[in-house]
Amino acid sequence: MERRVEVFFYGLFMDADALREKGFHPANARQASVQHLALHLGERATLVPERGGRVHGMLMSLTHAELDRLYAEPSVEAYRPEPVIALLSDGSIVAALCFNLPAVPAGLQSNSEYAAKLRSIEYLGAACLIFTSGQDLGDFYWVNVNEPGAPFLVFINHTRLVDKSFYGGKNVYYIGAYLPVDGKVFSLSDDELAKLWFGYLPEMFREFDAQRVDERHIFRFRAAQHIVDTRYEEKIPAHKTPLPGVFLANFSQIFPEDRGTNFAVREGEKIAALVQREAVG
Repeated sequence: MERRVEVFFYGLFMDADALREKGFHPANARQASVQHLALHLGERATLVPERGGRVHGMLMSLTHAELDRLYAEPSVEAYRPEPVIALLSDGSIVAALCFNLPAVPAGLQSNSEYAAKLRSIEYLGAACLIFTSGQDLGDFYWVNVNEPGAPFLVFINHTRLVDKSFYGGKNVYYIGAYLPVDGKVFSLSDDELAKLWFGYLPEMFREFDAQRVDERHIFRFRAAQHIVDTRYEEKIPAHKTPLPGVFLANFSQIFPEDRGTNFAVREGEKIAALVQREAVG
């Protein structure tokens, strides 16, 4: 039996059913992400390095012969395999291949007007730190931090909402902040950011001890909160992009409401219906 290779897909090949219709046999498909990369959209999509970036996609396995045949198609024959570390939803990691263009196209050549429309929306970035500890901190699920000089905006004790028995007996905490991407937080290393934020926690919880943190994970997003101005409605991009087979759905399209889980569900249903209509013609 020919050995199978784990591959991280971020474009049209994420659809395992579509691959099967082409005569391929993808196995063990599951959601995954890769860090410190960003999706670059031009005439063709590719991943490019970006500190703090994260790209979501699908991880699945195919044989070497299948990969050779898949990437022999004229539309993707320029792509080359590169090694990546894929992060699964359960926290485990998998070494995989990811096919990218060897040279990054300059700009969004396919539609400069569309690119300008996307860039016209301004965003605040976000940084968040998730950690676990045997320490039981605070009596509340959600605490907004409005103290002048505080280095973050929110402290969440997830185990006040969902009992720690569902987290393997661990107390799970979340610290977050929205801020400009050219500010201090985005220039700090993960260790420096953790030191800054953990250093402030004793102001809120005297008993907090950073030495008792079991594990931590830091995430940063450059476009986390869109900034709504008086002409924002004119800037909202359509779900269907100029790129064939590529659709856009994110919080920036929620208007006049602000971001919210219920609106995310609404937008998800809307984009799924649109993709389905496009797929059946």
